[in-house]
Amino acid sequence: LEQKNDSFLMAKIMTMNLSGKRGSGGMINSKHLYLIMYSLFLLLISNGEVHAQSIHAVPGTFHSKNGYDTETGSDALCWETKGDTSPNNLSKTELPNNLVSGFFVSSGVELKTGCPKGMNVTGYVPELAINEKRRTETNYTYRVAIELNITELQGSEIISDKKERAAIQSQIILCKTGIVGFCSPYVHEQAANRLDALNITEKLRFGDQHGGTHVHAYGDFVSVPLGKSMGILSHKFEMDINVRVNDPGNFFAIAAVQFFMRNATNFIKYDMANAFNTRLLTYDTPPDLLLVNNGVAIVIICIIFVAAVAIIYLLLCTIKHRNNSVMELCQGAFLIVFLTAALFPTVGSFLLNPKNDVYCNLQGIFILIPLQFMYAITVARLWRIYAVMSPHIKKGKLKKNSISGYIFDCLTWFSSVNLTSCCQSSLQGITSTPRISISRLQLAKVVSLFTLPMVLMQVLRVIFEPKILAFKFNSDQSVGRAYCKSPNSEYGPLEITSAALLLGIFMFLLFMAYTSRHLPSFLNESHQIYNAALITVLVVAIGIFIIIITYSTSASPDAQYVLSVLIVICVTMNMSFGIIYPKLKIIWSGQKVVISKLMSDERQTLQPKDDNERKVDNVRVPIPSSFQEAEDAGHSWQPRTKQTSETNPTDSMIWVTDNDSPPRSLVLRMVGANEVLDQVTQRITSGLQVSRNDWEDIRGVCSDLGIVFDSRVKFEWEQEEL
Repeated sequence: LEQKNDSFLMAKIMTMNLSGKRGSGGMINSKHLYLIMYSLFLLLISNGEVHAQSIHAVPGTFHSKNGYDTETGSDALCWETKGDTSPNNLSKTELPNNLVSGFFVSSGVELKTGCPKGMNVTGYVPELAINEKRRTETNYTYRVAIELNITELQGSEIISDKKERAAIQSQIILCKTGIVGFCSPYVHEQAANRLDALNITEKLRFGDQHGGTHVHAYGDFVSVPLGKSMGILSHKFEMDINVRVNDPGNFFAIAAVQFFMRNATNFIKYDMANAFNTRLLTYDTPPDLLLVNNGVAIVIICIIFVAAVAIIYLLLCTIKHRNNSVMELCQGAFLIVFLTAALFPTVGSFLLNPKNDVYCNLQGIFILIPLQFMYAITVARLWRIYAVMSPHIKKGKLKKNSISGYIFDCLTWFSSVNLTSCCQSSLQGITSTPRISISRLQLAKVVSLFTLPMVLMQVLRVIFEPKILAFKFNSDQSVGRAYCKSPNSEYGPLEITSAALLLGIFMFLLFMAYTSRHLPSFLNESHQIYNAALITVLVVAIGIFIIIITYSTSASPDAQYVLSVLIVICVTMNMSFGIIYPKLKIIWSGQKVVISKLMSDERQTLQPKDDNERKVDNVRVPIPSSFQEAEDAGHSWQPRTKQTSETNPTDSMIWVTDNDSPPRSLVLRMVGANEVLDQVTQRITSGLQVSRNDWEDIRGVCSDLGIVFDSRVKFEWEQEEL
């Protein structure tokens, strides 16, 4: 470099002297011209020497110009080998290869200081995800870009023994660091010669280390139409090569290309190699993937089977007794649908142990949608109770101006809206109806309102966010567990929305069940729903809490799988038995069911065809028209007498019989008295002071109720005794 600077300086000085002399009118003599030519000669020599060596290399410590054998070189290295296919000289060495059989080296292998112009090979390492490691016994696709130009090569065309006469072959070699010195395409031949000398025969699988020093993988043969006679001198292409490493370690990776040309006298083998863009590659053993124990999986299958059999039994019993008056009053068709929906997540809970992408995508369909459907039916049943009881609700039960009452009123309005008369329905008109009958269509509308959003979310998720099976590893990626994730993130927006919908309806059900738990209902169904919802929320909360605090990528997935399945089964079993079993128990016991006129919303289906007849102990008996009139007025029937005919209808006697429910007027008085008594009793048992007004209310309602029973209530059996 100093010589180069001196040459520039000398040339500059001589040019300045020459300019000065020419400016003074002097003539350029031969001595001056000689000095100028000498300085330019030194400059050319110095430029050539600098170009012929690596910029940072010390002379004598490098071979190529800027190849990968230098400190930071990135150019390919080229080897040229002359030989022939007739071993007439015993001193010749055979060089086995896959292109030309029986090739013998005649004059050794020469490493060029640089590849000819237009010749290059570049290797690209496959990209990995963030924090992902290369694993042994796993195939990775490496890409190799090849540039060929035979202009400066000896020979007229590329040849081979293959069917494609102009074939070349590429390969990837991973040299094990710490063992291999210089990683070149001839490492493979060196290892083969060493093993032959030691009389060692290896049986290698794809990905095994050859000779304990390197792993190599060949690419497909590529036909390259190059030939000087054809006028085609250059060609560029890329190819993918599958690489597999079976043993862990650190490797120096190179991409290599070999091909043969022939001139008039012999064959010439060309090798070209270059290091990958990432030179040091580390392969680690596959992580220990924690899977659910087979014994645990078998136990879970047995639990699922028992739970499914129990729900199927309830379903069959409900279908069998669907025409029973109890089931008709409870709209048994929806109970059958409810149990069918409960069966799907119970059976599908085994999908919580994902084994492939199909498991992941079926979880939402077989678990989330049926659970949403179950909760929707339960909410609809609570609304049905409210809609029937709303005309008779007083303070202390479910206030009509409360949040829950307003929500139920909105559902009542929604269930009554249709395409032909949607503008004629109003919230005020619905809630002011003296007596409301809830049809199956109205109940189905409310169920659909809460179910369709989940169905839509799951359909969109399967289409736009299909789940895939992935593995979550610990910090050093030595242990991992399988889980389901969205393609672009662990949890996609549609999946989060689906979870929010399920959690939302679950909390909504719990709130509405709590606020309506004291509503009068057939077989006390509102309180049963509240108890089932409360137990469900406790089980889910405890289970999820245990799953969160015990979750670890290094821990066995057995506990999480068992808890997840038990949570689903407890939800379905608790809701099913809590709502269905009490009704079946009444049917199995054969008890007589007396339906209160306060809550019977399907009156027309329960009455006989003849309005003047009623069943008493399964026998149709005639009912006088005066009974119908009294019942419609809220009172019980009594025979027409002179005394009663002259009495005000509001002061008529109230008859209580064994085979009929008490009149509505009596029930309303009893409900009102019970509300006041409940409030005061609750304050007393809680240690709170009871106000004077409350005591006066108790005295008033009890006194009124006593007067009614003393003066107006008559029992049928008392008349029979007389």
